[in-house]
Amino acid sequence: MKQGELVEIIRFNRWGGASRTGRRGVILSMAYCGYDNESTRWNVFIEGEILVFSEKMLGKVPEAWRKIG
Repeated sequence: MKQGELVEIIRFNRWGGASRTGRRGVILSMAYCGYDNESTRWNVFIEGEILVFSEKMLGKVPEAWRKIG
């Protein structure tokens, strides 16, 4: 992941299943550099505020979805 990338927030349930939340944001910076994607944290600008998410909870938005018809 890099600064400026558009990401979507993913939610995991307690059984390991993943679901899309529909919330999207832009990566601002790395908050904490861990050894794996579960411990690495990113500052994400989403809905007018800056929130911290683990890399596991972030999915890159495909290039095709970024283009406006």
